This record gives sequence, structure tokens and C-alpha cells, in this order.
Amino acid sequence: MLMENRKMKRACRDQWEAIVELAEGRVETNSASSHLSTCAECQGRFAELTRMFSVMAIPRFSAPTELQLAAKSLMPKRPQAEPIRMRLIHSSWGLSGARSSGQDFQAIYGHESAEVRMMYTLTEDGWEVTGRLPDPLWQAFRDETTLPTDDDGRFFFLIKSLADSGITLVGPTERLTVPAGSLALDEEFDGSNDRV
Repeated sequence: MLMENRKMKRACRDQWEAIVELAEGRVETNSASSHLSTCAECQGRFAELTRMFSVMAIPRFSAPTELQLAAKSLMPKRPQAEPIRMRLIHSSWGLSGARSSGQDFQAIYGHESAEVRMMYTLTEDGWEVTGRLPDPLWQAFRDETTLPTDDDGRFFFLIKSLADSGITLVGPTERLTVPAGSLALDEEFDGSNDRV
């Protein structure tokens, strides 16, 4: 059993913290190294500490994102607050090239904790909307349906009208609404959050 610090010799007490650092493996050598080579009592304490720390060692790793999401889906749903509407930070629609082509543009929406860039591309059947999640733990929803994402968190969907392009982003602690892409086309947009 480890002896209490007050029963140790003064030289041993002075080296105790350094001995613990060595036993934990935080350092390879320190001031206690030479003391350990000459003190049998501290050698015994060191051996006991080393065994104790090896038994206590727990391997640490980050679980794969899929496993984190699966575990999250098993948790009880907490009441969800109304989503916070992200504001339009920038749109390429105002640039002369984007406006003249009228076929595609980008918009960046943001909130304190997240930012998302959306790309709107005109197709024969409507619009293709692409974006990327702010973080792998976030999910994107459109009409209460989860949007599939690739390994990099990219998603896309097709719509007939830009007015239908709004989505909801759900993160670990909040829900954010990305307004419809038609907002970025509004030349009179003033940066407020009260328009869709």
C-alpha cells in the first residue's frame, strides 16, 4: 500500500510529485529519476504507482460519426424550440456575371455558431440546390425529411421553385433555418432576419 506523504523522508516527499509524473508516463525523465536510482522505498512506490496507472488506463478514441449519430437517435427527443433563422451574409447574385447568366448563384447564410454556403443551379426542370453541413454532427432537413449527405457532409436536392428551397439545420444544441434561395434574389434585401 502506498505510504502517506507525512511518513516519507523529506527527500522522498520533495520528489513525490515528480515520481507520480514518471509513473503516469507524462514525462520520460525528470528530477526524480536520480532519486529513484538510490531510494529503495521510492522504487517500491514507483512500481506500485506504475501498476496502478496501467490498470486504470482506459483507451480513448473518437467514435465514428455514424456511431455518434446512431447513439444520438436513441436518445429521447427533447422539446424543440423554434428554429433560428440564419441571415444572408453574402450572395453572388449581385455580381454582374451571375445576374446576367441567371442560371446559378451562391449564397452564404450564417448565425453565431454556424455558416453554410448554398449553391443554386437552374436546370431544365427547376433548381438543383447543394450545400454542406457546418459539422458532421449536424443534419439537414427539408419538409421534416432528412437530406442524405456524403462523407464530407454535402447534400443536394431538386426543386421546382426557389421559394421552396428553405431547409432546417439541426445541430447538437440548436435548430437553424436556411431561408429560401429566393431571398438572395431580392434586390431590396436589407439584412434583417424577418423575411423568408
